[in-house]
Formats: sequence, C-alpha cells, structure tokens
Amino acid sequence: SHLVDIKQKDELGALARSFNTMVVKVRDSQLELESKIKNRTAELRKANENLEELNEKLKELDKLKTNFFTNVSHELRTPLALIMGPVEKLLSQKDLSKNEEKDLRIIQQNARILLKQVNNLLDLSKLEVGKMELEYSDLDLANLVRVIASYFEAMAIEKKITLKVSLPDTLPVQADADKIERVLINLLSNAFKFTPENGRIECGLSLDNSAVTFFVKDSGPGVKPEFQKEIFVKYKKADKGLIRHLGSTGLGLSIVKEFIELHKGSIRVKNNEKAGATFSFKIPVNAPAGTILHGRMIINETEIKDVVESYEILRRDNNNKKLIYNLKPSEKLLPIKGLPTILVIEDNHDMNSFICQTLSSSFNVISAYDGEDGYAKAVKNKPDLIITDIMMPRLSGDMVVSKIKANPDMETIPIIVLSAKSDEDLKIELLRQGVQDYLNKPFTIEELKARVNNIIKMKLVKDRLQSELKSHSEDLSTLVEELSERKNLIELSLLEKEVLLKEIHHRVKNNLQVISSLLNLQSNSINDPESFEIFRESQNRIKSMALIHEKLYKSKNLLQINLEEYINDLISNVYQSYFGGSNHLPLKLKVKDIFLSVDTAISIGLIINELISNALKHAFNDNEVPNGEIEVHLNNEVQNIYCLIVKDNGRGIPDNFNYKDPKTLGLRLVNSLVHQLDGE
Repeated sequence: SHLVDIKQKDELGALARSFNTMVVKVRDSQLELESKIKNRTAELRKANENLEELNEKLKELDKLKTNFFTNVSHELRTPLALIMGPVEKLLSQKDLSKNEEKDLRIIQQNARILLKQVNNLLDLSKLEVGKMELEYSDLDLANLVRVIASYFEAMAIEKKITLKVSLPDTLPVQADADKIERVLINLLSNAFKFTPENGRIECGLSLDNSAVTFFVKDSGPGVKPEFQKEIFVKYKKADKGLIRHLGSTGLGLSIVKEFIELHKGSIRVKNNEKAGATFSFKIPVNAPAGTILHGRMIINETEIKDVVESYEILRRDNNNKKLIYNLKPSEKLLPIKGLPTILVIEDNHDMNSFICQTLSSSFNVISAYDGEDGYAKAVKNKPDLIITDIMMPRLSGDMVVSKIKANPDMETIPIIVLSAKSDEDLKIELLRQGVQDYLNKPFTIEELKARVNNIIKMKLVKDRLQSELKSHSEDLSTLVEELSERKNLIELSLLEKEVLLKEIHHRVKNNLQVISSLLNLQSNSINDPESFEIFRESQNRIKSMALIHEKLYKSKNLLQINLEEYINDLISNVYQSYFGGSNHLPLKLKVKDIFLSVDTAISIGLIINELISNALKHAFNDNEVPNGEIEVHLNNEVQNIYCLIVKDNGRGIPDNFNYKDPKTLGLRLVNSLVHQLDGE
C-alpha cells in the first residue's frame, strides 16, 4: 500500500508511475471490499437478531397452543361427564323401548369417542411440554397381549379375518402398563381397520437379550415407503397420497411413538412381501437403573374392553353391514316414483343413517359411506341433490365435488357440503366451483331440511324452465350462473384459521352433532317429567359447547374472547330452546368492553347457561309475574375481580334453599365452576 518516490523521467520512472497507479487501485479495491464486508456483517448480525426474535415468538406461540389445547380439553370433560351420567341413569331404567335404548346407546358411544379424543389431546399437551412421566411396574407382557387380543376375536369373526397370536407362556418386563396397553390396542385396531374381509392378522412377542419386540402383521393395503415415517408425525394422517386412509385426527400413531420413545424404545413399519404392513416396537425388558417400581400390574379387563370398543372399528369399516343405527325392515329406503332423489355421502354410519331416515319421508334417499362409492352412485343414479361430508376415506368430499362438476352429465346437480372442518379457504373454493350450500356441523335437522327443500324446489323449477325453454337454454344457464355467483359473493368470508386446531375441531363437532341430533329426537318421545328435564338440560349444555367451539375457532385472538358477543349468542340459544322463535321475556345485558381468557370465558358461559335455564324453568309463572324480566350483569369495578349477576323478578328462592349444597345437576355444576375460578 506504499507508493514509490519517483524522481527519474526515464523508463524506470514510467514503471514506477504504473506501479503507483496499481497500488492506488488495489488500495481503493481493498477499502471497497472492507466496506462491503462491514455492511454484510451488519446485515448478518441484524438477520440473526431477527431470527432469534422470531424463534422466541414461535416458542411463545407453541406454548400458547399447548395451553389452549389443555384448557379446552379440561373444560370439555365436565360437560361430557354431565352428559354420560344422565344417559347411564336413563339406560338403567327397565321400561325403555328398543328405539329409546338404541338412541341412548349411540349417545353413550359417541360421548365415549369424544372423551377418547379429549384424552388424546391432553396426552399430547403433556408430551409437548415434557410433563408426561412413566409409572413403571412389573408386568407380564405376554398375558397383557393375550387379554387384549381376545377382545378383537369378535371383530375377526365379524370380518372373517384369521387372527393368529404367537406368544410365550409368560414374558415379564418392567414398563408403564397403562401406556403399553394403549400402544397395543392402537396397533391392533389399526390392523383391523385396514385388513379386508377374509384377510389375515398375526401378532406376537419375541425376546432378544435385554429387549422385547412386539409385532402386528396384516394383509391390508400397506404403507408406501415414502410415507412410512410421516404416519408417526403429529397431525399427519394417512390421506392424500398414503394408501392407508385413516379417518382420524392424526394423533394415534404419533402418541404411540412418543410412548415407546419414553420407554427408551423404537417403533417402525415395513411392507410385507405380498401384501399388507408390519408394525413393530422394541423396548428394554428392565426399567432404567434407580427407577421406583409401583408393584405388580393387575390387568383391568373391563377397562380394556371399554377402550377397545371406543375405537369404533366395526362402525367405521366401509364394508361392514352391521350398523348400530340400522333402520327397521318397515323403514327401508325403497324408491317411490315421483319423489326427488337425494344421495347422502357420509362416512360416519350413525350420521349417515340419521340423515337418511330424516329425509326419507319426503324424498328417495341413497346412501354411500366414502367418496369413491358416492361418486359411483351419483353416476349411476343421477340424483336431484347430493349431500356430502368433506373428510372421508378413499376420496374426500372436495374431490367428489370436483369430479362431479367436471362431468358434463352431472355438473348441474346441486350439492350441499356438510363439514366440521373450519376451513374458510376451502369453503370459498367449493362455492366458486358451484356448490349450492355449505353447512357447518353441528347443525339442527330442521335447518338441514329447510335448506334441502329450498334447493330441491329451485332444482325442480330450473328443470321445468329448461324443459319449456329449450331454445333459451344458453340464456337460462347464464342467469343461473349469475345467481350462483352472486350467492357465492355474499357468502365469502376471509378468516385466518389455525391448521393444528382444524382436525381436532372436526372430530369434536362430528360427535357433538350426533349427540345433539339424537337428544333432540329422543326428547320428543319422553313422557316422564324428570327424564325430560334431564334431556333438556343436556341439550342446552350441548348447544353451549357447540357455541363455545364456534367462537373459539372463528376468533382471530386465541388469548381473549369478547364476552358481550359470546354471552349474547349463548343467551339467545337458551331463549330459543325455551321459547322457540320469539323471546317471551325481556333481557337486560350489561357486559360492555370485557375481554377474558378462553378458559375463564368458557366457565363463565357455562355458569350463565345454567343460571338462565334455572330462571326460565323455576322463576316465572304467567299468572304470577305478567311482566317478567331477566338481567345479566358482568363488571370488573375492582381490578382483576369480576362480579357476575343473574337477576330476575320472578317468584324468588325459598327461604330453606341451600345454595352451597343444591340438589340439581345444573346448580352443582355452577358451584363446581365457581370453585374452579377461585370465586364464591
């Protein structure tokens, strides 16, 4: 970087001047390079800072999601218990008709399925925050597998499946018995889901030094190699590319993997040479050194039986003819000449049968239990209306819509989409494709019938006009497209949704719909006042749960919920239940500008639901209080302390009423919820 002192004017001087010029250029280039390096270093430092900040935000968001899962799961368990308890009480009565018992069994089974989903969600929350711990005990693994496999024998006979169990007489291990039990049931149920009739399933145990291996081998469709790792990932389900189409939340196998890894073991899947797949896991025979053992595990066969039944394997199998909600021979859906034909495509057998039975009095109804079967029946029968679910095995509802709209012979058939999946983008896309209506679950059967009737009337009018005005068919088609486009534009609503919550929401709403519909149907045939009140209270709690879910999944803010909007909707539902179309009692609501966390809002909503229902049921008599009125106030005049007042001008409360020890389930629930909120 030093310049040469030039004195000569000869060739040597010229060379020196060239050298100095080169030195200046090199120095300038060096300075420019140093400046670029400095700027780039600053940019990298800023990028790293932004990345660290983003990483912290992602961690906080992940924590919020986990807390949200946990809170919602806990809050669902209380209403579920208050549904299952009264149902079990009613089932114990000896004077139930066969139809009444059948409906109650369906409510009970769907409540158990919903409870299983809630428990899976709680397990997932514990696993994600690292709070899941193992309780090791001495366990005869061979005997446990033998007992669990015995409860699948009836399913094997029903589906004509050969079940082979290869076990030693005994195989003692040290493990968490409850979690290993759930792993075994999950893997066996998975095999039964995908093994066709006349297939084969084999399971067994083997001991290799200090480790034990369990395997279950089936003759089903197998799993493509590129998906053999994905099926163990949370929220990944066997759909859209995977051969084994699971109809679940995508949590089962991921939780199985987590349980096995907690035992310091491993799990894998591989395809068999001819057909099917083999799932296997390996765990150490002994617990880690220093582990405290909790005695010897005693197998609870009743509990195992209940868990196996909760997987509803037979009910979800598309080839199974033994439906829980079968129609009587006199109620078979035989076609009646002159009536419009409706095709119902719904993979949930209870829901499918219930919709078909409801619509069969006014229409010819055809049913299908998966998308491929539904499309084939649409091609064969050319129905006047198609009602389809979205999430189904083999071919999803949105793919059914695409195939129908792409078929020139069927593109004009109107379609109603039923979905518990809160996906606004999918809804908009389906409406753009020409779907006539999109109905979210849970829905009332009256609403479904009204929408069906309206669309069928429009379809018949359209067919009549097209028949009379053949020469103007192009103009009529343009008019119908314009009307459809206007209707689609009105229904467009752009809301961001959480992908992780969509699958859980779908299963919860599906089961809420089945329970709600059957409670509504069953209540019409109940004459006993006490039983009727139990049903009405259960109906209101179901509606409250459905409302809570709608508010949570449509809210952009997972941290807080607007109490004024939420309580307004909740009270409207209660009034609708008691008065029908109009509110017979004035209501004063003062809940301005109050936003609470989701778990607190859920509890307050359930409290208000019970107190309003109690007031409507006990406080008023038309002769005694002609100008009845109910007031609901919620304020926080003292910081972090909220005061809830539900007030009426009815008959009042008897002097001997003990509010600390009420006799009704509703007021007991109120006391329990207030206690959970640390209130009084």
